[in-house]
Amino acid sequence: MIYPQNFEQKIGFDKIRTLISEKCLSPLGIEKVNDMVFSSNYQFITGQLEQTDEFVRILQGEDEFPANFFFDVRYSLKRIRPEGTWLDEKEMFDLKR
Repeated sequence: MIYPQNFEQKIGFDKIRTLISEKCLSPLGIEKVNDMVFSSNYQFITGQLEQTDEFVRILQGEDEFPANFFFDVRYSLKRIRPEGTWLDEKEMFDLKR
């Protein structure tokens, strides 16, 4: 817990979160952004920066990154967990994409 509770607003972190949310391609990304919190942990920040650098390299690579067709299939996958259940045609198509 960071003190004071409005710390993120004071440093403008909430504005950064809003800007990032506006660029998200799916509800999954928005959820991830909403879960972000300010951190001063060096190892955590370094790990996040390494992941960011890796993704930038992927985006700059020769092959175009498939940035379309992000579907939240979590509900469908939870629903088919019990034996004897299955995905309908649309759910299967979304999962394939």
